[in-house]
Amino acid sequence: MDIFISWSGERSRAIAEAIREWLPKIMNSVKPWMSQTDINKGSRWNPEIAQNLNTARVGIFCLTPSNLKSETILFEAGAISKSVIESRVYTLLSGVEIADLRWPLAQFQATILQKDEIRKMLCDINKDLLRLQEPSSPEDILDEAFELWWPKLEEKFSKLPADTARATPTRTEKDLLEEILELVRSQARFTGRQDDFLMMQERLRHDNEMRQVDVHARLEDMKSFLLDRDNSLREMLHRQLGVVIPSVDEIKAKVCEMLTLNHQTSASDALLDSRWSRGVGEVVVETNLSKTMLPVVINPDAHKLSTQVMAEMGEFSRLRLVSSSAPLTRKVSQAAE
Repeated sequence: MDIFISWSGERSRAIAEAIREWLPKIMNSVKPWMSQTDINKGSRWNPEIAQNLNTARVGIFCLTPSNLKSETILFEAGAISKSVIESRVYTLLSGVEIADLRWPLAQFQATILQKDEIRKMLCDINKDLLRLQEPSSPEDILDEAFELWWPKLEEKFSKLPADTARATPTRTEKDLLEEILELVRSQARFTGRQDDFLMMQERLRHDNEMRQVDVHARLEDMKSFLLDRDNSLREMLHRQLGVVIPSVDEIKAKVCEMLTLNHQTSASDALLDSRWSRGVGEVVVETNLSKTMLPVVINPDAHKLSTQVMAEMGEFSRLRLVSSSAPLTRKVSQAAE
């Protein structure tokens, strides 16, 4: 696992170099990386630094009083933490109190240059290795390795150069309260946006339901209109042209009779027990058969013969066979379509 070590200033650099050299001796599967030269404000970012920022899963930021406001450190912390789930950021504090950290650095896990704190950071990194399905160390082996190599790191920490920055001014209670107030306000704004989003989502859901109800009502009106028009045309043909329009029961009886004469007894029995009705441009037959058995019992030959019989009777609507496994309202709706 790649670990990006960020630093700015001589004391911070000494801490970073010590960590970079020490970590692989405790964990063989980690690959620490740090830049060897500081980057001045306004200069172009080194492509190698950008590449390591993209591949690193863990970032360790060596903070001292002189670099708390370093634009380099803030940029690199933001780059690594771009993925909240996949990446971890640890701030390593030297001469800095946790209360001295301002956002965004205050949101990350802080570690003081003390034995127990460093041990806890290593345990968390080891858990990250396990989470990312990379080689990790058993806790007892990790603890043994830490005890063995800690004196070496402690010795280097005891020889750190002095920080060039002036003493970090102590933050007053007013400063801390103002920061807490700002965080609470930010959270309130975020919560307010969440509430607005939920209200908008509920409004859209309600509007969608109303549109569906309206569309369904329009379809029902259209279906009724088409059925009325179809019946009116039939009555006009019967009245003005003398065309005899057979009833649904007459069509049913004639079709079943012809199917029996043509040795389609099973189809005849199934249609005789079915519910017949007129749709728009078709005669709908709701059978008691399942979707699987419908094409077996009423085969293409039986369907073709039934259509021919209807045509001979002056009924030129198509015959539509539906299974009882689907609601009749759906079938009529499909007929209207």
